[in-house]
Amino acid sequence: MYIGINQDITPFSDSLINRLFLNTAVPIFYHKVFVSYSKVPFWDEHYAFFKEVAYRLNSNLPSNFMYYPRFLVRLVNKNKFFNGALVKIVFFPQQDGLQFLAIPQKSDFERLALIKDKIIVQKTSRVKPDGGLNFVHAYDLHHYNIYKTVDFKRPLLISNSLGKVLENQLGSFILIEKNNVYSPDYKNGAYFNAIQLKVLEILQNMGFKIYFQPFDYSRFSSASEAWIVNDRGIYARVGIDVIRYQYGDLSQKVFDKLSEMFDKEPVLV
Repeated sequence: MYIGINQDITPFSDSLINRLFLNTAVPIFYHKVFVSYSKVPFWDEHYAFFKEVAYRLNSNLPSNFMYYPRFLVRLVNKNKFFNGALVKIVFFPQQDGLQFLAIPQKSDFERLALIKDKIIVQKTSRVKPDGGLNFVHAYDLHHYNIYKTVDFKRPLLISNSLGKVLENQLGSFILIEKNNVYSPDYKNGAYFNAIQLKVLEILQNMGFKIYFQPFDYSRFSSASEAWIVNDRGIYARVGIDVIRYQYGDLSQKVFDKLSEMFDKEPVLV
């Protein structure tokens, strides 16, 4: 297996990982990027995420970071994961810049999907601590406590310190209530989610009013549909505790537009 260190490709070894991290007494974060058929979908959103992290850490992106999508494609193809890979990008500040470690994992899906399996989110909530880097996944105790008992079919809610809903263990919420959409984003304490941002862009273009702020649990009772968005795509049949929603065709329309965006992404060679 090959991994990426900044923009160099090298064979994986435990000693290499240890050497990179044992002397790094700084915060360590990670971010996942989907790569498929030599495409890095929605890279502009991912790039904006890295810029925001660098800004908040008073750090800098590497001068050649504009070429990082091509590097990710080369790395994935070097591992022969041509049909789809999730690349975990571990990064940390060093001196005045960010250092990057890219670890590709073969994906069991080739493109985003509209998933119609039933997902029931439990009312039980994990509280996410407040902080300026709440939108970044991190290797720390808080992250472990949020995700340590993930049940794919029954994920928990994640709330802020005021008890308002941010997201869930499986991904971001898209809550539909008439012409309104409630979906806390990374600027309001939820984890960054590039696919969520594209879905909200589509809904806004369809005439929906978007509310990015965390919401009260009671909002679930007045909603007509609830979706979850994550790296795989859109989960369109979501229930909350004992609340169930009628499945409509809106998710299919949104997913069709999302697929069109995906297909128009450039092939990087």
